Amino acid sequence: MTDAKPRVRVPAVSVPTNDGLVSMVSRIGTSADKSSHYRYMAGYADQTQIDGAYRTSIFKKIVDIPPSDMVREWRSLKGIDEDQISLIEAEETRLGYRQKIREALILARKNGNSVILIGTGGNAATALNIETVRQGGIKFLSVLTKEDISPKERDTDPYSETFNEPKYWTLKNQAHTRVHPSRVIKFTGNPIREEFAWDGWGGESLFAVMERAIKNNDQIAGAIAAMTDEAKVDII
Repeated sequence: MTDAKPRVRVPAVSVPTNDGLVSMVSRIGTSADKSSHYRYMAGYADQTQIDGAYRTSIFKKIVDIPPSDMVREWRSLKGIDEDQISLIEAEETRLGYRQKIREALILARKNGNSVILIGTGGNAATALNIETVRQGGIKFLSVLTKEDISPKERDTDPYSETFNEPKYWTLKNQAHTRVHPSRVIKFTGNPIREEFAWDGWGGESLFAVMERAIKNNDQIAGAIAAMTDEAKVDII
């Protein structure tokens, strides 16, 4: 009987590799390269900053101009009788539909989200049946923000038509009155996917992705304005 040779298990060792251009002399692509320490981090805009930027900077034009252009010419109705067109236009005027759309779009771009609540009377917790709404059946359209309404209970069924949307909404100032999603039209500013914490809105302010550019613009404009006085000083 021959002696068996000893067997030694060698642990696997991972060898780090780098993708891209690497130079051990100039340190490009190595851990000594300063650019290798840059990291991207998600920023969250503070509402106070958003409000301040909207009132005092170019951010107001960024927010307001596109929605104003979208509703300026409005639209034309075709394929139906002139009498029906007149009735539809009269209802839109009564409800202030065009102005409400503009307001909701502006608030969504500024704050991240907004909704239009369709008021038809009756039980707001039940689904809105469009077939039963007659002329004058829509009593009002209200533009609301996060301060007024909240989405509740995420629909987690991927086979559902309302997947990832709230199952219902609640009005904060009306003793948490429940509202069916069919009565709420949601507007989104900058769409985001809620990976970590679902809040039912799925959007953020445009200021979150434009903050640095807006601040740089205001800084440069302010510096140029300050230099104007210096350039005007007369030396005798």
